[in-house]
Amino acid sequence: MLLYRLDLLRRSPPAVAALRALQGRIAVDDMQRLNARVKLERVSERAVASDFLATTRESKGKRPGGGAGESAVTSSNIWPWFLASLSAAIVVAIPLGIAAARRRRLGAAILAVAGVVQTIPTLALLVFMIPLLGIGTAPAVAALFLYAFSRSSGTRSPA
Repeated sequence: MLLYRLDLLRRSPPAVAALRALQGRIAVDDMQRLNARVKLERVSERAVASDFLATTRESKGKRPGGGAGESAVTSSNIWPWFLASLSAAIVVAIPLGIAAARRRRLGAAILAVAGVVQTIPTLALLVFMIPLLGIGTAPAVAALFLYAFSRSSGTRSPA
């Protein structure tokens, strides 16, 4: 997935074209493995990239971006994960909401935790999840769960 500011297309169409030319050149599984080496094993980006390029050149039959083990998250297969995390958040939030309504101190603690989770930017929450859950679908689903849970448990302004 490419992530860039919209004004980059206006400011530098060749840069966007170069980025798009690179899109899909490395299989999702490979990219996750490379990111894990950098983030979890603390290997430098330069060393990881160099190792990957050397390995790719050595295995002539391997095509970057191909691979049977590719597990890209696309718009067609993200909905089950989204619905699962949302459903789990609802299943957890409703009993906690009932308990919070019955016990004032518990309710204050739940609202405090939900408030803290709501203040964490999405990307930062994913970064926190990577050491716990690795790189891939699991940290994204966990982050979706936490956001859905915090939104369902968070404070509401009076109507």
